[in-house]
Parts: sequence; structure tokens; C-alpha cells
Amino acid sequence: PQHDSFLDPFVFSLNLGTRKVEIPRYRRSNSTWLTPDLEELHPTVEALSAVTDGYWLRLSPVCSKTDYDNAKWGSKRMWFRLDSNDAWNVALRLLRLERERPCLPSDRHRVPLFVQPEATNPFQPIATSSLDAQLEAVKRVVLPPDLRD
Repeated sequence: PQHDSFLDPFVFSLNLGTRKVEIPRYRRSNSTWLTPDLEELHPTVEALSAVTDGYWLRLSPVCSKTDYDNAKWGSKRMWFRLDSNDAWNVALRLLRLERERPCLPSDRHRVPLFVQPEATNPFQPIATSSLDAQLEAVKRVVLPPDLRD
């Protein structure tokens, strides 16, 4: 769970090009699940439990430093096909999050994609300071001291 709280936003950022400060802005409502025939799913627990390889995840961007009002990129949806054989597949990681922390369809606009680790409040998005701390912990493990800064 702790390493997933770092890897999930990391994989998300690698796939979308998302900046760290944008990650807490993403909500479940930024994601839409679709069948292999591109029919939208109503995101209930039952519907999400039936999602398998070949289904699609469509993500809508949030406003950013380069697009304050989301006028330029807001309509540019990103599409990801679910592939359970690829650990770096963003759809796979977000489906796992949906199943581990289900929410009512009516709450999707309030529930963050990435929740603060150990949070008791399901509406508390991950803090950028947590992402910084997790990155520093990874750097201590994988990088020699002279390359950590």
C-alpha cells in the first residue's frame, strides 16, 4: 500500500505528463470507464468489478500552469486500454484504486484519484509534500549519495 501510494501517481504522471502540483487536483470524475465497444459505464461497484482487459479508461485533464482555465487542453481527453500484463498501465492502476476504495457515482466529483496515505478522510487528496517525501525515500534506496540532489 505505501509503495502503491507513490507508484500510482508516478505511473499516472509518466503516462499523462502531469506535473506534481496537478496530481491533487484530479478527481474520480476526471476518469470514465468504457467497454471495448466504447460504451460508457456507469461507475458502480458492480460495473467496475466486470472491467477486464480490453476496456478503456478515458481521462480528462485538469487546469495547469500552462492552461489556467483549461481552455486549451480541457477538451483533449487521453485514452488508455486496460492491459493486466503491464504493471506500468495507468488504466490497470486506476482500476485497482477504484476497486480498493469504491465511491458512489454521485461522489466522483469530490473523491480524489489519489488519497493521502493513511488518510481517514476519503476526500483528502495526496499532498505534494507526501510525493516529495516518497520520492526522497526512493532516491535513498536506488541512487548513490552523490546523485540524490
